[in-house]
Amino acid sequence: PRPAMAVSPTDSGANILEEAYGYTFGYSDQAHLMGLLSISCLAIVIRCSVGAHPHSGMGKPPMFGDYEAQRHWMEVTVNLPVQDWYRNTTENDLQYWGLDYPPLTAYVSWGFGKIAQMVYPRLVELHSSRGEESEEGRIFMRWSVLACDVFLFFPCSLSFIRAIYPEGGARGRARRGAAWTFLLLSPPFILIDHGHFQYNCVAHALVLFSAAMFLKGSKGLPEMMGCVSFCLALLFKQMSLYFALAFFAFLLGRSLQTESTWPQRILRIVSLAIPVLLTFSLVLAPFLTSLESIGHVLHRVFPVKRGLFEDKVANFWCATHLLIKWKSLLPGTLGVRVAAATTSAALTPTVVHCGIRPTKESFLRALSGSALAFFLFSYQVHEKSILLPLLPLTPYFPSLPLTTTTLTLIATNSMYPLLRRDGLSTPYFAFQIALGLLLVGILTRGGGRDGRVVSRVVGAWGVGVGGTLAVGAVSLAHVLEAALPYLQHYYPKLNIFFGRYPDIGVYLYVLVGAGFFMITMGVLFLYDSYSLAVLCCGEEKVKKI
Repeated sequence: PRPAMAVSPTDSGANILEEAYGYTFGYSDQAHLMGLLSISCLAIVIRCSVGAHPHSGMGKPPMFGDYEAQRHWMEVTVNLPVQDWYRNTTENDLQYWGLDYPPLTAYVSWGFGKIAQMVYPRLVELHSSRGEESEEGRIFMRWSVLACDVFLFFPCSLSFIRAIYPEGGARGRARRGAAWTFLLLSPPFILIDHGHFQYNCVAHALVLFSAAMFLKGSKGLPEMMGCVSFCLALLFKQMSLYFALAFFAFLLGRSLQTESTWPQRILRIVSLAIPVLLTFSLVLAPFLTSLESIGHVLHRVFPVKRGLFEDKVANFWCATHLLIKWKSLLPGTLGVRVAAATTSAALTPTVVHCGIRPTKESFLRALSGSALAFFLFSYQVHEKSILLPLLPLTPYFPSLPLTTTTLTLIATNSMYPLLRRDGLSTPYFAFQIALGLLLVGILTRGGGRDGRVVSRVVGAWGVGVGGTLAVGAVSLAHVLEAALPYLQHYYPKLNIFFGRYPDIGVYLYVLVGAGFFMITMGVLFLYDSYSLAVLCCGEEKVKKI
């Protein structure tokens, strides 16, 4: 018989997946292991099902899409010398999906390219393989992402979940099971990597493993492994920089507080800097032969001429671009400086609070808050970058069920124009219906403990209202977009408006996403600003203010 869990009525909403997991698999160690394996198998099946749908740019020459970019990088890396990977040559036209990710991505592409040469060489033949979309090639590409997910992301995710929920007993196992379920089945990660086609799971795995090592709380090897892992994440995908300040603040704060003397503090900081320098040196070694060579890499990885934002992304710049033409007002390096200033202002309270109080909760909040600030305000943001704020938040589902589900629903919705363009509407709607049902289930059970976490800002009722509005806003965006052709037909006077804003249908999703993300950023900003004020002045003085 399964032992009953001691659940407070006020926590009922937080335990909806915990109870389902415990009821299905039981609470013993053996049952918990079986549950983790079962969820893993289900996650693999769902990934394969999504992979059966079209990929980005399928059948759309001459550039195709991200799938072709990843395939082309395999082609380039296995056929050209390392020095030419980031350099424009007669054999490597950088205008055709030139490498624009750091060298670790190139090495992974080289590895998969070498395997492709053995099993399906046509996939990576120089020049002649452009636009290769055969069934055999698609299977190989899909399986390469799945392998990265199963052998890297799955174990690193479990390590992170164990770090944030280390408690034993039935409650601990149920919480880890619920977190594992929600993370592995989270729609945005599956739809982008296994539908649209990317290898985000590699960088995500390295970030989670790094955070897990730091949360262990012990100095020495775990901290060094965490440093190496995060450096590898940066060297795989530069967008991992979204987390850099949170990691830096947490490690600096803990080093200063746990060591009693300044020589010990400096020694600990140096001991963390050494693996960082060694990791960067080893990975970048082939490109350190000359300033020109490393310059080619930096120029490709950090472009400053592409514009303030990419396509229709649900961030501050794109959402307000309807009224203020930011790309014209902030050209080139001016846009970079303004974006850097606004990003810094948005993330400062969260990161500083993490540095002063380096706890598990402040660290996780800083990771999500820092990434969200970068997504909303930084330069050259893609719509897929919303995965980064979700990454540390999603496994925290047992503690913040309403917040995580709401933001996952909104994030998935914000990427709908991209997913629809890729032919992924069917899995998108299937996932959104499942998320909507889960959100309704949480709301009907009281909303869980989210309100206690942010009660100083919005209270429990505010979180509940936010979840309800999310379901309504997502549904309304789809209804309004579907109604636009009828409005144009039956109300011809509106054609002036539609002529001025031809992409208003797509902007519906941008506005919904940006609105919710800005509110979330505001809550984090106010919460950490209040916490900092309390730390500096005392709660009584702050209340008087």
